[in-house]
Amino acid sequence: MGNQQSGIQILICDDTTAKKELQKSEDIDRYRALCLGDRANAGAREFFSYVPIHSSKNEFLQIENRLQHFCELVHPVLQSGLGIVKVIILMPTADGGMPHTRAGAVICLPMTLSLMKLNTFEHELWHCHQKRYSRWWKKFYEEKWNMTPWKGEFPSELANQIRINPDTCESGPMIWRQRWVAVPVFLSPTSPQLKDCAVWWWDNREKLIRKSSPPEWDQFFACNQVPAIAHEHPNELSAYYLGNLDTIGVQSTALVSLLKWLDNWQNEYKFMYDE
Repeated sequence: MGNQQSGIQILICDDTTAKKELQKSEDIDRYRALCLGDRANAGAREFFSYVPIHSSKNEFLQIENRLQHFCELVHPVLQSGLGIVKVIILMPTADGGMPHTRAGAVICLPMTLSLMKLNTFEHELWHCHQKRYSRWWKKFYEEKWNMTPWKGEFPSELANQIRINPDTCESGPMIWRQRWVAVPVFLSPTSPQLKDCAVWWWDNREKLIRKSSPPEWDQFFACNQVPAIAHEHPNELSAYYLGNLDTIGVQSTALVSLLKWLDNWQNEYKFMYDE
């Protein structure tokens, strides 16, 4: 990693441009529409303001310079494969104050997180990479992690509690080893809160809901190395892994295969955009 000239260019959108970019993203991922059309997700966001913040050019420039500096420190695969990254600064309450990405590889930062730490920002850059090269990430998940898209239906008691995630909603649920589907859920379906969630597992073989991770999942993904909520989707798992390589400790089977794949990235996938 180290200090080097980054190929990433950070572009902070002014409020007018930000509104246009958000609409472009919405036309693709329908994230806000999906949330508003679901009782639990709409309720969890009822008092949040999901709109760009109006700020001075000087304030935006300070944020841009900080994030641009971060780009010199991130993984070489990110530096060579992202180019221009658009960043939208939202109201502090947007999505519960949590940074996230939208379709088109746009990073959305609530104003309170504009001075985030490097590892958090790199996490969001990996989500941008996943969106921009989604075919290649899906190919990796299938070949190395034995994960494929799942098109089945959850029972109503599970479906009614699912928390929609803008970082993963375009790709949808994934099934592991043709049996386990990780599902992010609100712990209180009657009073849903974005920060009161967990991951449950749908056992597609036995048609049962499991509220703790399967032992074989723990062994492959090494659950104690990343937050429990990261296991909701391979995009989250990989972003947590790669954004915290300096502190992650013992490497899981999943992480070892991911790092080997990324070592070959520039030779095999360079310039292969999905958009």
